[in-house]
Amino acid sequence: MIKTHEKYPIPAVVGREQIWLEVNWSKDKDIKDAQKIKLTWGDKSMVIATGDLYLILVALVRRDQQGSLITPFAKVSKKSYVDRVVRIKAKKNIAKGEEIVMPLKIPVETIDFT
Repeated sequence: MIKTHEKYPIPAVVGREQIWLEVNWSKDKDIKDAQKIKLTWGDKSMVIATGDLYLILVALVRRDQQGSLITPFAKVSKKSYVDRVVRIKAKKNIAKGEEIVMPLKIPVETIDFT
């Protein structure tokens, strides 16, 4: 965690002003310890909670990238199973309209975000 006041430039999109990301710009208890992030461009700025920015990033990245964002903070605590029954209606090689019923046991990992 960043404890000191830091200001980082974000590479600008073509034709846009430079955007700055700033943390710990105030001693306020809600801002210190990088709890909130200030984004500044030109004479405008906005403040966003670090947790909200993290959720936005997880939602925006590809599925294969999500694991690298989530995994360092998660640990598998136990494995559970979900039981389902799948019904398949065949069109060939068995009597038309006959159903194949297959019970499935699907392993599901429970993740603890602590």
